[in-house]
Amino acid sequence: MVVGVVRRGRALMRPQHLRGGIAALCAVFGKSRQAYYMRAQVETRWAEEATQVLALMRKIRIRQPDAGGRKLHRHLAAEGVTIGRDRLFDLLRTHRLLVRRHRRTVQTTDSRHGWRTYPNHVQHLVSVAPGQAVVTISMTEQDHVYENAVAERVNGILKQEFGLGEVLPSLAVARRWVAEAVRIYNQERLHMALDYQTPEAVYATAV
Repeated sequence: MVVGVVRRGRALMRPQHLRGGIAALCAVFGKSRQAYYMRAQVETRWAEEATQVLALMRKIRIRQPDAGGRKLHRHLAAEGVTIGRDRLFDLLRTHRLLVRRHRRTVQTTDSRHGWRTYPNHVQHLVSVAPGQAVVTISMTEQDHVYENAVAERVNGILKQEFGLGEVLPSLAVARRWVAEAVRIYNQERLHMALDYQTPEAVYATAV
């Protein structure tokens, strides 16, 4: 703050003030030279920290392009980087790294079809352990949209965050991208519904 005020004030000062150096400028604004130099050290340290934070965030964004500020804050904490959430968002905003909201897409689930439907075998199941039920067919017997909500959510994340909604050059590439996206989804992506943990970490604590 002090450094910024003094620097901006240089252009407004008269020649005699400029000849007096930092001491004269600080006197004009009622600040001490000690406050100026202390603030200069703080700003230098912040600039170095910002460089480190930006490098880590860009590394995370390579694998998770849509990782938002709150998730990045958790990732940075896991890396031992301490930064306030407001300051992190200011940094993201300054460097235009805030995640843009995706436009709502056309609804793709159509339950009024003539295809065969299958009973929901886990509708009334009381799960007592992870992996107890594995659902392999998503066209359920009734209330299709609601029973498929979790599957639709996962599909949406894979399409929007990992580029799987695009046209891919080949089936081999599609399989490779899907496998990598599922791995990141389970092992690296933090989920708000899991208190910002990964599914793999939650599963490991439950078994």
